[in-house]
Amino acid sequence: MKQKMKLVTILLALCLLAACTSDLHSSQAKQPDPGLDTSPNQTEEDLDSVEDHVLPPEEETETPAMILSENLVYYAAEQEDNPPISGVTDLEATVDGCMAYGQYYQGGTTAGAVLCYNQTGLQDALVLPMEENGFLEAVALAEDTAYYLEYRRAADAPSRVLHLGEMEVDITDQLPVETSVYSLQVDEEQIFLVSDTAVHFWDLEGTYLKGTPTLSQVTGTLFDKEGRLLLISQTAAGISLYSLDRSTGEMALEYTLPEEFSRYTLFSGYHSDYDCLLTDSRYLYGWNLDGDVMERLTDFTYLGLNPQVFSGLAFLTPDQFYISDWVSGVAGDRIMCLTESYQRETQDTIILGCITMPSAISAAVADYNLTNPAHSIECRDYQELYGAEAETFLKMDIAAGKGPDLLCLNGLSYSSYAARGLLVDLNEFLEEDATFNRETLLTGPLQALSEQNGSLYRLPQSVSINTVLGRSTVVGNQEAWTLPDMYAVLEAHPEISAVLYSQDPESVLTELLFQGYQQFVDYETKTASFDSQEFLELLEFTKTLEPYEGFQGEDALSCFVGGETLMMPLLVTDYPALQSVWEAMQGEVTCMGYPGANGSSFYVNHPMSIMAYSDYASEAWEFLKLFCTTDRYRDRGGWLLTKDALALREEQAIQSDISQGVIAQIQQLLEKTRNASNYDTDLMTIVQDETSGYFQDQFSAEETANKIQNRVLLYLAEMA
Repeated sequence: MKQKMKLVTILLALCLLAACTSDLHSSQAKQPDPGLDTSPNQTEEDLDSVEDHVLPPEEETETPAMILSENLVYYAAEQEDNPPISGVTDLEATVDGCMAYGQYYQGGTTAGAVLCYNQTGLQDALVLPMEENGFLEAVALAEDTAYYLEYRRAADAPSRVLHLGEMEVDITDQLPVETSVYSLQVDEEQIFLVSDTAVHFWDLEGTYLKGTPTLSQVTGTLFDKEGRLLLISQTAAGISLYSLDRSTGEMALEYTLPEEFSRYTLFSGYHSDYDCLLTDSRYLYGWNLDGDVMERLTDFTYLGLNPQVFSGLAFLTPDQFYISDWVSGVAGDRIMCLTESYQRETQDTIILGCITMPSAISAAVADYNLTNPAHSIECRDYQELYGAEAETFLKMDIAAGKGPDLLCLNGLSYSSYAARGLLVDLNEFLEEDATFNRETLLTGPLQALSEQNGSLYRLPQSVSINTVLGRSTVVGNQEAWTLPDMYAVLEAHPEISAVLYSQDPESVLTELLFQGYQQFVDYETKTASFDSQEFLELLEFTKTLEPYEGFQGEDALSCFVGGETLMMPLLVTDYPALQSVWEAMQGEVTCMGYPGANGSSFYVNHPMSIMAYSDYASEAWEFLKLFCTTDRYRDRGGWLLTKDALALREEQAIQSDISQGVIAQIQQLLEKTRNASNYDTDLMTIVQDETSGYFQDQFSAEETANKIQNRVLLYLAEMA
C-alpha cells in the first residue's frame, strides 16, 4: 500500500459572493417561503414512529440567517500537473475532517484517489492501486492504512475486491455485483459494508464473519452528530432511518419522516449542530431528529450553486463545510469549501436576474466564479423574492437603477425589453472577440436572433428546432407555407380528418399562432393587422372545426403516420427526436414550420441579454461565452451555437446510427432557419382573452378582430 503523499500544491481560487445585497433584503416582500412545504395534518401512520417530527413552518416572514452570508472559498480538486481526482464520486465526514474519493486517471491507467481535508484545507492525497477496469466504490481510513472496495468491470465476470492494506480479498460471493454499496467502516477489530439489502462483516485479516439482512431497502447512510450510523430507506412514501449497532449488526427503527421528505437528499450532520442535513433543488437545511423544526441554512441559488449535482456534503465546523461537485464542465471537478472565516475582499459584483433561476444557469455561475473572483456573479431570483409580482419588481429595479446586469429572458416578453432600448447590442463584442465571433458561430441561429436592423440583443445557451411536419406526398417539399396554402391542401385532400391532433377550435387557433404572431404584428413600426382579411379568415376557419372522435386511444404520431392529421408540431431537441418520425414515415417528411411563420424557427434555451445600463458589460460577455459554449449547461437539449460543437454532435450522431437523411435534414434546418421564437405572453393573452367570447358566439369575427387590434395597438404604444 502506498503511504500518504503530501500535495505539492493545489489550485486555490477565491470566489467571494454576497448571498443577497442588503438593499435587496430590505425591499423584500413578506411572502410565504415557496421553497418549503406547509405542514399537513399528521395521519396515524405518521405518528406510528419512534419519534414525533414536525415539517418546516407554514410561513416565514423573514429571510433566514445564512451561514454563507459573505464568502465562498473554492478548492479545485486537482494538483498542479497531476490531478488526483478526475471524477469525485462521494464526500463524507471523518473524525478529524472530511474525505473525498473518486477516480484517478493518468497515462491510460486508472486508480482510486482520496483527498483528506481539515479546517486548514487539503491535507493529504492518496492514490489507491486498482485494476485498469477498476472503480473505487467505498473507502475507510484507519491509522496509516486505507481499506477500500474495488468494483472490477470485466465484461465476462465483473467482481468486487476488498483491499486490506497489501491484501486483496474477492468478496463477490458475499456482495454480488448487482447490489449497491453505501458505506464502508472499520474499527479495531472488524470491517463492515452496508449494501442496499444487507450489512456484511469481515475481520481485519479478510475472514468473512456474517451478513445481516437490512429491515428494508437501504438507499444511503449517514452519521448523526453523536456518531451513530443511520441507514436510510427512502421511497416516494417517505423516509425511514434505522440505527445500526456496529458491534452486533442489529438494526432498530429510529425515525420515520413523512412522505413530504421524499424530495430531499440527506447528508450527515457530523461536526455541525445538526443530526443530518437535507438539500432539495435549491436549499440547505439542518435537522435535529429529536427536535421540532427543520432550519433553512442557506439558498444555493443565490450562491450560484446547483445541489442537484452535489456528490457529497460534509461539515468540518458549524460554520464551515465542503461540497463535492461531480461534474463542472470547463472548470474541472471541484471540491468547494464554503465558509465565513475568510476575510471578504473588495470586489465588484455582477447581478444576474431571472424570474426563476434554472439550475443550468446556477451551475454556469458557479463555474464562472471559480475562475473570476474579481468580478463574481450573484444570482437574483425574482420569483423567490416576490412571487407573482416578480416581473413588476424586476421592472421597478430597472427603473430605479438597481436592476440586474445580466438578464435571463425565460418567462419575459423579450420584445418589450428590446423595444425600450434596455439591451446591449452584442455585435460589438462579436466583432472584437477572437474566439467567439461570427466566424465561429452558426449562421442560421445568429441571423435568426438578429433584429431587422441587424442588432443582436440576446444569445441562448443552445437552440432547438421548432417545426411542423407534413407528409411530403401531401404538402410537397416547400420550406415554408402560408395559411391560404394550408386551406388549399385541406380542400384538395378531403380524406384528412383533422388539422392537428388537438382539434378543438381554440386549441387549433392557439397552435397555428404559436409561431405565427409576427405575420400580424410589427414591433419596430408599432403596427398590427389583426383586423385584416387574413386574420378574419383564420378565425372563421378555426370555428368550423369539430373535435375528431377517431383519436381516442391513439397518440399524435400514430395519427400523423396514419394520415388522419394534416400536420404534427415537433420540437427537435436532438437527432433521435426526428429519427423516430423519419423511420415511421420512411423519410416522406417535410419540415415546413407553422403556416404563416416563414418556415421553422429556433426555440431558444435560456436566452440571456446584457442590460444597457450595466457597468460590467465586458465581464457579462465573458459569462455569456462560457454559458453558450459549454455542453454541461445544455439541460434542455438542442445545439450549441458554435460550428465546432455542431461538427462534434454530427460525428456522435453518425456513431449512434442516426440515419443520414435525419442528419442532413437537421443540418439544413440549422443552416436555413431564419426565425427565432419570441414568446410574447402579453400578446398571446390579449388574443386568447378576446377570442374566448367569439368561440362562445358572443361576438362576431369582425368585432373580435377589432377588439384584438385596438388592444394590441395600445400595448405596442406603451412600449415606446
